[in-house]
This record gives sequence, structure tokens and C-alpha cells, in this order.
Amino acid sequence: MSGGVERKQIKEFSRQASDKTVKEWWRSPSSHPKILTTKPRVMKSRWSKFSVLPAIVLAASVIAAPAEAAVLQFWRFDANANRLVFLTDVSVQPRVQLLNNPTRLAVDLPGIIFSRTTVRQPSRNPIQEIRVGRFEEQTTRIVVELSPGYTLDPDEVQVRGATAAQWSIDLPTPRRF
Repeated sequence: MSGGVERKQIKEFSRQASDKTVKEWWRSPSSHPKILTTKPRVMKSRWSKFSVLPAIVLAASVIAAPAEAAVLQFWRFDANANRLVFLTDVSVQPRVQLLNNPTRLAVDLPGIIFSRTTVRQPSRNPIQEIRVGRFEEQTTRIVVELSPGYTLDPDEVQVRGATAAQWSIDLPTPRRF
């Protein structure tokens, strides 16, 4: 810094402090604060604000944009035909399995979100009810629960895809065991 700037800063300091403090400070340059004796340094970044700006804008738009979830758009169980029909907004590969205690056919739709609470549709014998709900965070499950004392042959279950997003599952007639 130039001597003039330093002297102005000393005068400012001297107005706030007693004469004794100023005189002691002036006599001993080693006690001068660094702010008065060194030049301020400007940090230079190797990245300009213009090269980083597009990355920041892109990151903000990705974070702010809501994710489009794949959803179950329609489902119906026809008790007369023992047929489950469902439609999703994206392609899906359903996984079908027969579970016991109680006997039920579970249809998992991986990657499909069911955002509502579980929906229950009562049915008549030998089908007790049909439920649709969230099985896992990213999996919707449709369950066809049989009435007590009934079962079905899982090898006779026919899964057909009219398209990659539109499916029908034909169940054999449940039988008493």
C-alpha cells in the first residue's frame, strides 16, 4: 500500500484509540496488522463463471423437474370370465405367482407406481376379493384371493399381452381341495 493510504488508516485508528496506544503502535512496525502492511490478494479461479453456469442450470433443472412415474392406468376383474385385465402407461413385464395361506394369485408389476391406498373389490365364490396396492416402492401388486377351501392350477393360468402395456390374465376355474 502507499504511504498515504496507510497514514489515513492510522489517522482513523488514532481517532478511536488513545494517544498512547497510537504512539506505541507507530513505533513498532512488527505489531502493525497485516491488513495495513500487505496488499490484498485476489483469488483467481481456473473456472470462469461462464463455463460453470450451464452445468449449474442443468443440475437445477434436473433436480426441480418432477419425475414421471409409470402408473397403472386401468384394471378390471371379470368374475364371469375369470379374467383380469390391466393397462399401464409404459411397457411392463408382469410376474405371476400362486401363493398359499390364503390361496391367492399375485401379479407383480415392477416399475409401476400405485400411489393410492390399497383398493379392494369384493367378488363372489370361489373368488373372495381382488386387491390392488403397492407391494414395494417401485412395484404394484394385483392380488386375486380365492375363497377358503379353493385352489387353482398355476400351470393353467394364461398371461397374454395385447401390447407391452396392455395385459390380460385368464384364470382356470378354481376347484375345491
